[in-house]
Amino acid sequence: MVDGTTIQSASGTTIGVQGFEVIDNAGIALDNFQNFDAGDILTLTLATDASSPETVTLTVDLTGVDTSDSSQVAQAFYDAMEEQLSDTSFTVEMDESTGQVILRTTDGSGLSLSAASGDTGDDAGLAVTTLGGSTTTGDGQLDFDNSDTEGAVAAATTDDYLAFALPGCGESAGSSAAALVGEAGGSYDTAAVLTGSVTIFMEPDVTITSDNTSSAGLFGASGNAGDGNSMITLGGTDGYTHFDDGDVISFDVDGYAVSYTITDPSTGLTDAEQAQQLYTALTAALPSDGYQVIRNGTSITIVRTAEADDPLAVTGFTDNTGQDATLAVSTGTGTGAEAPENDLLVSGDAGDNSATAR
Repeated sequence: MVDGTTIQSASGTTIGVQGFEVIDNAGIALDNFQNFDAGDILTLTLATDASSPETVTLTVDLTGVDTSDSSQVAQAFYDAMEEQLSDTSFTVEMDESTGQVILRTTDGSGLSLSAASGDTGDDAGLAVTTLGGSTTTGDGQLDFDNSDTEGAVAAATTDDYLAFALPGCGESAGSSAAALVGEAGGSYDTAAVLTGSVTIFMEPDVTITSDNTSSAGLFGASGNAGDGNSMITLGGTDGYTHFDDGDVISFDVDGYAVSYTITDPSTGLTDAEQAQQLYTALTAALPSDGYQVIRNGTSITIVRTAEADDPLAVTGFTDNTGQDATLAVSTGTGTGAEAPENDLLVSGDAGDNSATAR
């Protein structure tokens, strides 16, 4: 899979990733080509160490090659291998930055180079360096004397991972709506799901349902969309200013007191990490039978499901230290809802430390 690959659901179902596994392949780099002679026609054997080994006899023609120039010899080896290794269990590439010829397996097996011959002086050789944690099976120098063997054995690991995220989000565990899925036996979760939300402003008594009542359906197993009579969204990208380590952030939601201490591990909190701390505080403070708290990456949406005539209200926003914290406010991702009278909560400012929104 190419880095940056985008996957979209064509049916509206949730996208998840599970069963992620990585084939650990052996790899070697070839360079420092020495003592080859112009006009040499070389042969060498490339093989896997699988239970049913794949063996390829390679031929490298140095006719017309300036063998005093190691880079030209490397290019000749690469050109020959590229042509002769198609449709095999090997890949070959030229690393232009280092001048090395890179060989790898594709089936998880190790590889070896042997029976190298054809040098006029029987004194030619090249350096063999293992890649990606592979273990060498020789002394690191392939001699063209028809008796030397060099190669590598793949280093099997279980800590490989796949990072995936919503568009525009970073690809680390702490970034917006990102997830890391690892191999079985490793230190990462072996499955993960990213979900999103959409806000729809409806007339009273109008409902939205889905006929897909599975866990992968748009509205889950119930088939019913969540609804409420008032909502407000807090935070978002760049929505947390001066939320510093040790600050006690306090405010009320419809009279329910919310208070928590910012915990910063000294590396600086991402917006997604700020959102997680806010989400934890809100879910602890608000009754689940009257409010739904939704985290979408860097933003937190509060939906009031309890019956009420007044709009949802966030009041008394403050931090206990510098009184300089600010928190962005909006009404979610839909249209048609009434905008809050303040789009920024400012700590300690009697005119801007509260907001209400439908």
